[in-house]
Amino acid sequence: MACTRRTKTLVSTCVILSGMTNIVCLLYVGWVTNYIANVYIKVPMPVPEKKLEGDKKGETLRIIERLDRLENVVNQHIQETPLKGEDVLGDKSFSDSSLFAHWGQELSADSRRVALKMFQYYGYNGYLSDRLSLDRAIPDLRPDGCKNITYPSNLPQVSIVFIFVNEALSVILRSIHSAMHRTPSHLLKEIILVDDNSDNDELKEKLQDFVSETNSQRPGFIKVVRHDKQEGLIRSRVSGWRAATAPVVALFDAHVEFNIGW
Repeated sequence: MACTRRTKTLVSTCVILSGMTNIVCLLYVGWVTNYIANVYIKVPMPVPEKKLEGDKKGETLRIIERLDRLENVVNQHIQETPLKGEDVLGDKSFSDSSLFAHWGQELSADSRRVALKMFQYYGYNGYLSDRLSLDRAIPDLRPDGCKNITYPSNLPQVSIVFIFVNEALSVILRSIHSAMHRTPSHLLKEIILVDDNSDNDELKEKLQDFVSETNSQRPGFIKVVRHDKQEGLIRSRVSGWRAATAPVVALFDAHVEFNIGW
C-alpha cells in the first residue's frame, strides 16, 4: 500500500511538472512570434499602403477635374447658336433627337428647330399636333364584343373635366372636339377646363376666344376654372368636380381623344 501511494504521488508530480513546462514553452514561443512580427513585419507595411491610398485619391481628383472640364465643353456646345444653312443632318441636336427618328426628315432647318423646341417644351410633338385636324378620324379599336353592346338611351348626363397646365392649345382643342362629337349630345351636359396656373399666353386669350365662340352657340356649355397658383393634379380634379353640375363627373387629362362608344 505504501509503495502504491508513493508511486501515485510521483506520477502526479511528474504530470504537473510536465504541464507547467508545456505552458512555459507556449508562452515563450508566443512572445518570440509577437516580437518578430512587430520588428520585421509591422513597421514597413503601412507606408506603401498610405502612399497608394494617397495616389488613388489624387488620381480620382484628376479624373473629376477632367470630367468637369468635359462637361463645361459639352454645355458650351449645347448653348452655341445652331449651325447655319439648311443642312442640319450634321447637327447632333437634331440627329440625336428621338423626334426625328421616324418623322420630319422633309422639314426645313428652321422648321425642324421649331419642332424640336416644341418637343422639348411639351414632351410630345406639338409641331405636328398644330397641323392635324381637330376633328380627325381615328380607328375604332373596340373589340367586337364591345361594338355589339347596346346601351340604354336614358343614361344620366355627364360633366367632362379636363385638367391641364401649359398644354399645347391644339391638343386641348382636339380633346374638346372629340368629346363633343363622340358623346351623345343629350348626355353631355358641359365641359369644364381646369387651368392649373399655366403661364403659356396661348392658353389665356386664344383659349378664351374658343370658349366664348362655343358658348355663343351653346350658352354655359364650357366653363373655365383657373388657379392663381399650381395646386397639383388632385386638387385640380377637386376644383373641376366642384364646378360640375351633372350627376356623373368624368375626369381626364387634356391630351386625350375620345372614340366612338367611349
